[in-house]
Amino acid sequence: MPKTSKPSKTKRGYRKHSHWRVTVNYSDKEVSGRVYGDREKAEKFAARQKKPPFVKSALIEQID
Repeated sequence: MPKTSKPSKTKRGYRKHSHWRVTVNYSDKEVSGRVYGDREKAEKFAARQKKPPFVKSALIEQID
């Protein structure tokens, strides 16, 4: 009996969505990051992280 191939993920009902990575750079050259499925939550996290004086930058980038 021949094997049948699986249908693609989109045909199986998975919803394609983007992810957002927040990268926080500190003044002591440490790097931290988090991944969110919602851009609004990523922006709120980045805004909170920018408040302390020892944070150099908080970058948001879209990943697939």
